[in-house]
Amino acid sequence: MKILVVISKFLPEYSGPSIRIKNLYERLAKKNFLKNKNILFLAGGEEFNENKTYYIKNFKVKRFKNTYSTNQISDYYNYYRNFFCIRREINFFKPDLIHVIGSNMLTASAIIISRIKNIPLCVELVNSTSKPNQNLPILKHFWRPNLNYNTKIIVISKFLKRKCLFMGYKNIWYRPNPININSFKKIKKIKTNKKILLNIGQFIPRKNQKFLVEVMKYLPHNFELFLCGPLVTMGSKKQRDLKYFNEIKKIIKDQKLTKRITLIPRYVDPKKYFKKTDLYLMPSYDEGLGNTIIESLASGVSVMANSSEPSFKEIIKDNQNGFLVKMKQEEWAKSIIKNINKLNTEKVRINSKKIFSLANEISIDKKYYKIFKEMTTL
Repeated sequence: MKILVVISKFLPEYSGPSIRIKNLYERLAKKNFLKNKNILFLAGGEEFNENKTYYIKNFKVKRFKNTYSTNQISDYYNYYRNFFCIRREINFFKPDLIHVIGSNMLTASAIIISRIKNIPLCVELVNSTSKPNQNLPILKHFWRPNLNYNTKIIVISKFLKRKCLFMGYKNIWYRPNPININSFKKIKKIKTNKKILLNIGQFIPRKNQKFLVEVMKYLPHNFELFLCGPLVTMGSKKQRDLKYFNEIKKIIKDQKLTKRITLIPRYVDPKKYFKKTDLYLMPSYDEGLGNTIIESLASGVSVMANSSEPSFKEIIKDNQNGFLVKMKQEEWAKSIIKNINKLNTEKVRINSKKIFSLANEISIDKKYYKIFKEMTTL
């Protein structure tokens, strides 16, 4: 079985979906479901905007430049240039199935070509604003791809599933992002005299770490906050994200919080931090799911999250495995003080059993392979 994976951006450029997809195919190859040589990754990039062929974990990757829309006239040229690049790769590789993740010029092109050539297609939606019906400029006014035929739409939240059903799509598989549940359950907690709060996520505005810094103003001095996650240092979003990060640093300095807030602007192993954490915080918006929520629950750490995010409400059972709070700084501070020791490790895990069963990577891997096999043997 030959699979062409077309993803909006891929490692070494950081993104949650790129890490998950790399891990998925690594596990499938390790289990002998697939062979590395029969998997080809085609990717765009923002941080790394260049044409390049390279290997990651014995997987061949081809990256293409100028794959994101900039709302300029040149976009029309880039859309159709990338369309012909993708068509060339498909003609040469001859995949049995195309797996699309994310949204950019490459993914839209792959979807269209899969319909023209009648190649089985999996379309994976990875954030709350995603839609499966990607298309090219001008063409979208005359034709749209049929995604109810020989297609599986994979969504990471029930909210996305409802959105796809409303749009008229039927063949939908809902599954949370897969994690190794048992590895997080093995974490042994380390007790400290301080109250440790944690957030892990890329330093971008929608992750809303700035809100948590403001919340710290209202918390007692024995509360400490760790903000971890990579910061983009290259590409089209560099200035935006660096500005956002510097704003966070300025608030910390102005509010004299430097001894109580630790900034770690790089990718971290979450297990290392869950050991000491008393409460995990998720103030982000437009969030497809957030792997760290499930990882936190598996570690036995309760989660406080933005109550207006649909995907958070699917996972967090208020006062059972976490807390859903309106996005007001003082309300968060009061809720943190009140609830930080309310739920113990055992209770968090017991009340999260349903999401654990859905997010277990072992069962999800088997389901992926089953879908791939069924679609390629029709």
